[in-house]
Amino acid sequence: MILIIGYGSIGQRHYNLIKSKEWGVGVVTKREFPYENFFYNIEEAIRTLTPNVIIIANETNKHLQTLRIIDNENFKGAVLVEKPLFSEVSYKYNFSSFQVYVGYNLRFHPLMMELYKLIQKEKVLTVNVYAGQYLPEWRPGTDYTQSYSASRQKGGGVLRDLSHELDYILWLFGDWNSVVSNTGQIGDLDIETEDSVSILLKMDKVPQVQVMLNYLDRSTERFLIVNTFHDTYKLDLIRGKLLKNGEIIQEVHITRNKTYEDQLLDLVNKRQYLCTFDEAVQSVNLIDKIEKSNREGKWIKNE
Repeated sequence: MILIIGYGSIGQRHYNLIKSKEWGVGVVTKREFPYENFFYNIEEAIRTLTPNVIIIANETNKHLQTLRIIDNENFKGAVLVEKPLFSEVSYKYNFSSFQVYVGYNLRFHPLMMELYKLIQKEKVLTVNVYAGQYLPEWRPGTDYTQSYSASRQKGGGVLRDLSHELDYILWLFGDWNSVVSNTGQIGDLDIETEDSVSILLKMDKVPQVQVMLNYLDRSTERFLIVNTFHDTYKLDLIRGKLLKNGEIIQEVHITRNKTYEDQLLDLVNKRQYLCTFDEAVQSVNLIDKIEKSNREGKWIKNE
């Protein structure tokens, strides 16, 4: 039995995937929910359903409180928290009775896994990462101004929304040494949060990593370029292509749900590639230092 806490767009995606597997599933939400196993209260849902897996898909600023409620119920299974793990880094964490993972599903993209294998024995020189999508077109049928992306209080903003990029940078290239950033609201979107972020990182394994994230790109782009001593790799996640020195070496066209499905299967079975709690804390810490660099206008070390 899997319990989903939160029934926004990502909660609905998880629900439909679980139902397609014909697994047992329950939902905690304040929304109208016309199906069975529907609860308003987390404690009641856990006691009634006794799930072995819980997926936390509510707002980022509610993640810590939700984990504490689960902990108080002496839950012993696995918990998947939608990214990012927390909205701030200044929390003390001790959830020893259950395993916590975080939903950075881009790790499960077959081309990302292939790139991971290809660069393991390479000396990486530079990395360029870009992700941009026009926020009003992000979630069709919804008002972007009312989304958590637009709300500072709910933990929105492009830095947290697209923290997938930060996760896979750490996953592919290891820990970081120092960071400098420029973040802000430079477009005309009706939001409280930043719509653009520019980041420069020095890492243990890579002298220079550049990252650009935004809510402004009307063409929608998501790619990374890796320069090594011998080769240049480009992974285009929108077009499903992995190139080596300009030549396509692998092309994969997957459904939007594919990485979520593979993540779900890994959560239920092996738990081999999931982002761990400690790895997710590293991403939260990096976000904190990126924001600090922007406030102070200088390089910030990873201390």
